[in-house]
Amino acid sequence: MLYFCPYCGTKSGSASEQPFNAKESVDSIKSASKESVKTAIQKLSVWKERLNQYYARIFAFLPEKTAFDIMPDCMLVLELISLVFYIHLSLKNGFSDTMFYVLPIIFWVLKIIFAHADSYYLAREGYKTPNFLWAVIFLPFYVTKREKATNVKRHLLIVLSFLIIVIAVCFSVYATSQKNKIETIAQKLVNQKNSSVGMAVCDSVKINRRAVNSTGSKLSFDGKYIGTAYLNDGNTLKIEIEADYEKVSVRISPDEWGNILNELF
Repeated sequence: MLYFCPYCGTKSGSASEQPFNAKESVDSIKSASKESVKTAIQKLSVWKERLNQYYARIFAFLPEKTAFDIMPDCMLVLELISLVFYIHLSLKNGFSDTMFYVLPIIFWVLKIIFAHADSYYLAREGYKTPNFLWAVIFLPFYVTKREKATNVKRHLLIVLSFLIIVIAVCFSVYATSQKNKIETIAQKLVNQKNSSVGMAVCDSVKINRRAVNSTGSKLSFDGKYIGTAYLNDGNTLKIEIEADYEKVSVRISPDEWGNILNELF
């Protein structure tokens, strides 16, 4: 016997084949989803237990009370070191450096390790653990939540961690403003040079890196830079920028003059 659709009469199979049941299909999907979530939670639990074992081995040389107290201090030291490196690299190598992308990742990974280890020791002492990701995002808030949970006052650590963040933000704003100022002045100077030889207008200038023979002063972004001038005809020019306190000068790279002469003549 064949099975026919009751609506259109189309033959769709033998009697042993049952018609499509939407409810059963949805139920089976929900069941599979629940099993997947349950499996994922079990795997996370296994990994969490393994991490706890690693923490116990790594910090085995410390008494538990010391490890319990020292974790927030370790995270504060990491933030301080990252701030020092950030300022040092900015002033030494200019506004862009490969380490700007590498160092934050290293420090974030280390902070996650210490924050998760801190959660481990808090749980062992029977305290409610704040989300360890707050230690990576905003350490003062994490320490505040930790302080409330443990009733152990860490006011100085909260103030210092907040101060480090303020210094980092202020320095970042200062560095960005200095970069924008140098690029804006350089754009005007490039346009002056271009207009004298009938070249296209410069739309913008971008600083690429500090020149090899220039390390700048210890407390400013003065020095020589290699940059790119973007013209409104789609072409670009390699330029050398020299910033000395309030003075900025621009020199078109010698390699570009051949191309300029070819375009003009």
